[in-house]
Amino acid sequence: MKYLIILLLLGTSFIGLAQNSAEVKRNYAIRTNLLSAIYNTLNVSYQKLKPNGNSVVLGASYMDFNDFNESSNNYNGNNNYTNVGGVALTGEYRLHFSGNGFNGGYVGGFGRAMFYERIARYQNNINSSSQMPIEMIDVKEKFNFASVGVGFVVGYQIAIQNRVTVDFFGGPVFQALVYEDKVTRNASTGARLESRKINELASNIPDRYISGYGLRGGITLGILF
Repeated sequence: MKYLIILLLLGTSFIGLAQNSAEVKRNYAIRTNLLSAIYNTLNVSYQKLKPNGNSVVLGASYMDFNDFNESSNNYNGNNNYTNVGGVALTGEYRLHFSGNGFNGGYVGGFGRAMFYERIARYQNNINSSSQMPIEMIDVKEKFNFASVGVGFVVGYQIAIQNRVTVDFFGGPVFQALVYEDKVTRNASTGARLESRKINELASNIPDRYISGYGLRGGITLGILF
């Protein structure tokens, strides 16, 4: 709740600053999503205002995320880790309501393609039967995922002094997993093992991020030119 109050206060302040720039005379913007840092992701997008008052947004992001909270999956020891890396590409078309360029509310439809690699190392008991003694081995996983998705967002964009843009947006998205390749090996011998039946990138990233219904949102900060 306190974060929501902070966001509302920030939004009110930005709207006040933007009142003197109701008519934006800039046609382009370069922005970054401030919330992407939560998952060690660098996000950059390019926005172009079209002659009809609407805009096109093209975005790209790069993730390099380490997950150290895999204890529920028998991740023990000092050499265990999970690393997720990859890229996402997004194309979006926005319908602006105000007629004041980058100032005001909008709705937008978008498509998104994501390509990620998950590498994990952990210790696991190779004897599945409870009657067998525990035999732990080092396991290394390399999973590749590709998914495509569609969705829409609603938001409010603010131009400050005809130079800076702030954008609040959110909406539903559906992602479909179109490719996966899972390779699990004994880290010591290189022998191939049966892969776990999971589609997650990491325990801190919901499964629906790459497959199923989810939410896309953010707060972007950018430069108008």
